[in-house]
Amino acid sequence: MGIFRFLGLGLGLVTVAGFAGCSSDEHATRGLASGCTINTDCAAPLVCAFQRCHQQCTSTRDCSGGLTCVTSNGAGVCQFEDESTCARDADCGSGQVCAGGACRAGCRDSSACLASQDCVDGVCEDVAVDGGGGSGGSSGGSGGSAGASGAGGEAADASTDAGPPPECHLATLATDCPSNECRQATTCSLDGKCVYSPLAPATCGTCDLGKPSCADPSAPACGDIEVLGLAGAEVNCDSTSPDATFVFVDPTYTGPSPSGSRTAPFVDLAAALTAASRPGRGATTVVIAGSPVYTSTLVVPDGVSIRGGYSATDDTGAFTGVWRRDLSRRPIWNIGPASLGDHVLVGLRAEHVHRTSIVADVTVVTQAIGGASAD
Repeated sequence: MGIFRFLGLGLGLVTVAGFAGCSSDEHATRGLASGCTINTDCAAPLVCAFQRCHQQCTSTRDCSGGLTCVTSNGAGVCQFEDESTCARDADCGSGQVCAGGACRAGCRDSSACLASQDCVDGVCEDVAVDGGGGSGGSSGGSGGSAGASGAGGEAADASTDAGPPPECHLATLATDCPSNECRQATTCSLDGKCVYSPLAPATCGTCDLGKPSCADPSAPACGDIEVLGLAGAEVNCDSTSPDATFVFVDPTYTGPSPSGSRTAPFVDLAAALTAASRPGRGATTVVIAGSPVYTSTLVVPDGVSIRGGYSATDDTGAFTGVWRRDLSRRPIWNIGPASLGDHVLVGLRAEHVHRTSIVADVTVVTQAIGGASAD
């Protein structure tokens, strides 16, 4: 018998089977921190996030008790303390990453964050509300306009009469303000501080499918993925090979000849699973980009692992063929009553598994089955 492992399933929700007899009468009666699967499970104005009823918010100032306002499915909720601590990304809810021991919303730009937040090194961070952020932006602009001349930058610094010479000089920006794969020094503030802009982290890890961590910008790390059933030398990163270790799926791909490669991924998940489970093929991982929604039971073949949490598009949604870890993107299996059989609703099933498989960074949900029609 093989081993079947679940890692980082979205929302911490792995509902494999739901049983008939649940009634919709239980909806809208659950209080703060109660378990839930949809918003109507919670008493208004609470909403369902990370499987529990939460207070809504637009900024951390709306949250009491030192809680932080985070995004969940495009809305802000006050995250409970026991939801915020982490040691790795898999400890966090859907769309979140572990940064500095705390679960925060992952982002590629500030459009993924609350209006009160900015995207900093791939994580949504609260913006200072004391006005300091605005002045910092202005000083960055001044330093930028003086960038063609080191003397111009020095004159701006001297005009502040701040006392000791600043530590940051435009003329020696690269040495005064060390950059790395997570951030780039762009200018100096008027008080001599380095002003950084986040960079899109480089890929890392096995076949460039790992996730760079910028929790400590001075020492970027790489969170690699686990490939089961293969030694390092047996991993085949050539996605055009018939024996490639990874088979790629992106339902938004519109190019020619989808074949499961990085640059021509399968559009249809069933085609990918068929290719990955071809007789005689070694352990294979199906990598799914974006957040497609599937409504049929996820059936995992023997020796095949499934991973979400990737993006292969740019900010406009256009396919690029460059696959990056993006834990705000997870495929969703939303299984409804149409898949009911023998009074059991199955969200995920491993079929004739003899080799170890992993299902990671996906969301599997089964809807409530009511004895009467649901409202």
